[in-house]
Amino acid sequence: MPKRLCRRRHLGIDMLTAVCAGCLFPHMQEIFPDAEKVAGILRKRLCSRGIECAAIVEESLGSTNSEGVRILKSGRSAPFAVIALNQISGRGRLERKWFSKRGASVALSVCAEIGRTAEEMESFTVRAGLGVCSELKKLCGAELFLKWPNDIYSREGRKIAGMLAELELSGNSAFAVFGIGINADFSKLSDGELPEEIRGSAGDLFSLSITRPELADIAVAAIGGVLKAPEYLGKVGESFAEVDWLLGRSVEVCVGNEAFCGTARGVDARGRLRVELADGKERLVCGGEATLKKNWRVGL
Repeated sequence: MPKRLCRRRHLGIDMLTAVCAGCLFPHMQEIFPDAEKVAGILRKRLCSRGIECAAIVEESLGSTNSEGVRILKSGRSAPFAVIALNQISGRGRLERKWFSKRGASVALSVCAEIGRTAEEMESFTVRAGLGVCSELKKLCGAELFLKWPNDIYSREGRKIAGMLAELELSGNSAFAVFGIGINADFSKLSDGELPEEIRGSAGDLFSLSITRPELADIAVAAIGGVLKAPEYLGKVGESFAEVDWLLGRSVEVCVGNEAFCGTARGVDARGRLRVELADGKERLVCGGEATLKKNWRVGL
């Protein structure tokens, strides 16, 4: 039976895949580059973009954030990024589980030093989110939004990425370990592989993209985005308004055991959600204390 060879790319590695009549041979499995090769690719691409950040790549990790905290406490200098080719126990805010699949997702954490003023520490999650969202939009040409405080959404309300910041203090310095999980390409998943509880709410970046970048480029864009957080100091509110998925929507906010409703009116300079109450008064909500439950209607 005649066959031809076509060249495929994954994470920047050229691979020859045997093809017959346009279909992969059933006995051939997709080849993934190992951690050492991926690390080399990422370092070259970070360098080519002028991004000064060490890249630590592991075949498998429970959580990139947990590993980032461990490495930081061991004395390693920031900035650095931890990338897991397979993340087993990813987590989001409030200890929610985060689904991740090798080849279909990007899972990484960036450790960076941040300032110790109240504004710098309180606004870091939102500022880093702005950077990541902006860089992914540039890379893919996709229409992306931020759902306060730390999710990237499609216009239709599909969750494309989740982010989680953990603050670590050391002497006179403050550091953030900023975890990012990106749903890159759900076409890589087999039927039924996506957990049932997120099938109605999750989306992937490639389904929205004009271009189809390699996973390595998505990782580099995310790392660069986090490191651009300082550029948003002093202009958090106006920058967030440009990509605010909740702006003008009715929201329910839970703070501890208290719940209240109102209308989302953007964020302030510290990244706190501004909620207009029924009596016209405004309440500020800190991302570290609140759970937001939105109305799923898409219309603004």
